[in-house]
Amino acid sequence: MTSRKDQVKLIFIIFLIMVFISFIVFLQMMDFTPDNDITATGNTAGNLYNGGYFCEYNDDIYFSWPADDHAIYCMKKDGSLSKTRVTDAFSINIYNNYLYYGRNAAKGKTRSFLDGRPFGVYRVSLKSGRSKSLCNSLSAYICLCGNNLFLQEYTDTSLYFSRVDVKDSKDFERISSIGYPISCADNGYLYYAELEENHNIYRYDSRTGATELFYEGSCYQPIYENGFLYFIDLADGYALKRYNVSSQEITVITNDRCINYNVSDSVILYQIENPDTNHYALYRNNTAGTEEELVAKESCNHINIAGDYAYFQYFTNKYAFYRVNLLGPLQVEEFKPDIMNIK
Repeated sequence: MTSRKDQVKLIFIIFLIMVFISFIVFLQMMDFTPDNDITATGNTAGNLYNGGYFCEYNDDIYFSWPADDHAIYCMKKDGSLSKTRVTDAFSINIYNNYLYYGRNAAKGKTRSFLDGRPFGVYRVSLKSGRSKSLCNSLSAYICLCGNNLFLQEYTDTSLYFSRVDVKDSKDFERISSIGYPISCADNGYLYYAELEENHNIYRYDSRTGATELFYEGSCYQPIYENGFLYFIDLADGYALKRYNVSSQEITVITNDRCINYNVSDSVILYQIENPDTNHYALYRNNTAGTEEELVAKESCNHINIAGDYAYFQYFTNKYAFYRVNLLGPLQVEEFKPDIMNIK
């Protein structure tokens, strides 16, 4: 028969176990994510316009690999690789040791209902691997700006320009019923082209929610970088242009029909698709438009820039990426990370 002393001991041990479990649950419920500075951005605008499949962070390159269910890998400067537990990922944003991404299970192989929600926006700690769902909708464009993710949110019936706090998924707001493809953030501002009535470029202040006209024109895919505004001019045959905000000078980078591009410092890559002249090609140029060089003489897409390379896909092959060096003589090669030998 158990003595009263032993019973007291057992009750005390059970009490300690319950306290410990409660403490663990409390820690899991608490969110210790640090606040981001208002100037925080998670990826370049050019990458996010192009699917956000690559992202450079602290000299490492994170990428979503299409041949492995769009799993996210990390590549060090020496080429060594590590694999995260994230799959079906696009629109990669990284800041302050946290990875933010959109999930689209339709991009990978056929899934079962056991695989969880097919769509959503997630936050993952790069240190612990701990994941948090921020939104359950499919969001084609995701852009980190300060302490918020701004996204183009799909629902069953509508598109929205929405916002969610990176720490609190309940702090969610649908800013507009127009689903702007928000990708360009700079110093707390978002830049986007209007989609109804006009195609002017507007600037949204993420601090106040105020919107102001930034550039008047018929524009598409605006990128603001280092005092220059890049855009495709819809009214001028889809010419790719650069606008100097200080001097108000316009530079035409190419007059041909540009449908997509990406820019990094003084280098710009752009895709030409002109059915009238049967011209389909990817080019590398400087941002003054004076050193155009042919990269590929066919349709390409998903032009991402990270490290010393621009990565892209041929339109006819969605499972492989190719890359070209940003500077120096052109050298195109297939990007072949050794994912099979990761330890």
